[in-house]
Amino acid sequence: MSDSINETTVVLFGPFGHGKSLTGNTLLGRQEFKKQLDVSIGRSRSTSQIEKATCCRIIGRRYFELEIVDTPGLFQSRNVAETALKLLQVTDLKPHVFVLVLRSYKLTKDEQHTTDMLRLVFGDRVFERTIIIVTHADEFESEHELVDLMKMFDDGKTLLQLCRNRIMLIDNVKKRFDFDKFRVFIDRISQCGRFVYDLDYSLTRKMSFKIV
Repeated sequence: MSDSINETTVVLFGPFGHGKSLTGNTLLGRQEFKKQLDVSIGRSRSTSQIEKATCCRIIGRRYFELEIVDTPGLFQSRNVAETALKLLQVTDLKPHVFVLVLRSYKLTKDEQHTTDMLRLVFGDRVFERTIIIVTHADEFESEHELVDLMKMFDDGKTLLQLCRNRIMLIDNVKKRFDFDKFRVFIDRISQCGRFVYDLDYSLTRKMSFKIV
């Protein structure tokens, strides 16, 4: 007999084109989050509308109800105030856990921009609730190899420390992911309750004059 349901809201962060929506589909166990085709530039382009979907999984004899929130296009703008306001829309959902989706051990400029924005708006406290998930798991022998490679770069080493070494690999093609380890991470983070944050209006005004 399985134990009771634990509902957890998980928000996915990451730049466009780095596998965030595909990661959401793997977590859900079905195709839910899709990309729009931008015919004018001949490639896929994410929408700016926050999407969410739920699923129920049995992990370690326990039912877990997950609400997965995808945030397409959230970090495409380099306007700090605009991005900050979108981030606040996400916190209205009162999430438990954040997932930062990366595609390699070395942060790209877009990935660094994403982490910088999270830190600017929420401070380091946001990373206390963040799990790093790196796509293209087939390119690494193990998560230990991934960690060693990230520690070779200052930004990767700092990010690992902020997230307390919570890092995982995912293969969105073969749908391979260690859900047991994921459950352990979200269990520990969820003990702190939901993430609630209010951005001071005066700070928003100051940020509106800073473009990066």
